[in-house]
Amino acid sequence: MFYRVVVLLFFGLLVIPLVASPPPAAPQGPSAYEHSLPTPNELPVVAEYHYRLSGSARPFLFWITRDNVGSGRMTWRGRVDDDVRIKIRGGSADVETIGGSPYYDAQPNFSNSLPNRRVTVRLTEKRGRGDIFIEQQPTRENDFTAIVRIKDPKGGASDYAFTLEW
Repeated sequence: MFYRVVVLLFFGLLVIPLVASPPPAAPQGPSAYEHSLPTPNELPVVAEYHYRLSGSARPFLFWITRDNVGSGRMTWRGRVDDDVRIKIRGGSADVETIGGSPYYDAQPNFSNSLPNRRVTVRLTEKRGRGDIFIEQQPTRENDFTAIVRIKDPKGGASDYAFTLEW
């Protein structure tokens, strides 16, 4: 009996004053949440890092491993006459002829599909007599599509090849 009285007194003295106390007053003035933060496009790029990841899974009695998870490569070969745009999305590369004769011999070869997230693609190898350059990086606005442009300045068609990595 004495034990129950002590516990009730303990709760009565400690808990009830906490519950019965009025809530703290709201702070006056602007809070930290009311200030606007800059968007990612407004921030300067200070440094860019590239990482290599490894992953493994054990679905059965053996391990499946893969180096550099999330990266990939695409090699493209084809003939270009004047000006083309190559749109790379997922595991496909579609050629849009802007000027000159269209050719349908393009050969894309993917090691991994281009992911549906923002990545930085870069041209690591270029072969051909004209200009090969990245026109657009994959973003949410272009549905994560990388666009490579090839401009052939001379008359007639020529063979081109490039490697795109992410």
